[in-house]
This record gives sequence, structure tokens and C-alpha cells, in this order.
Amino acid sequence: MKPLRRAHAGSTDRWQPFLFHLRIFGYVMVVLLAIDVIAGGDWWVQWAAGIWGAILGLHLFDTLVFGGGAFSFIGGDCATPKDEMAPAEPQARL
Repeated sequence: MKPLRRAHAGSTDRWQPFLFHLRIFGYVMVVLLAIDVIAGGDWWVQWAAGIWGAILGLHLFDTLVFGGGAFSFIGGDCATPKDEMAPAEPQARL
């Protein structure tokens, strides 16, 4: 039972950063829309939503295609844990 749980957790772990980003985007856009409606005038909230939405789209692309990891298609080193970045053990020469 434990290996099944670990495999399932690994498949959902890659979505957690994107879902967090999506949730924060939703909350902030609701607040900004409320401020924009109360303030009246021009609809400036569309610019914030469009720019941030494009960045969110890049994050979705990264999660779907490259498996997540803070824009791993750009380089991915910023999201790689230090233990994975450790140099490989030197192999014995024959």
C-alpha cells in the first residue's frame, strides 16, 4: 500500500505550485476588481489580469509539458533540491 500512495503523491505534487499560483491569482484579482469597481473610471484591472494571466499560462505550460518545477523549461536549476544537484559519485576505473 505504501508504494501506491507514494506514486500517487508524486503525481499530484507537481500540480501543487501551479494550483497555489492559481488560487492567489483568483484572490488578488477579486480584490483588484472590487477596488476598480469602487474607484470607477477606467478598467485598469484588465491589464493586471492579462499580464499575470500570461505568466500563469507559462506556469501551466511548464507544469503540463515539463512536469513543473518553477519554470523548468527556462533552466530549472532554481527549483532543483540541493541533494539532486550533488555531483555523482566518481566511478572506479578498470
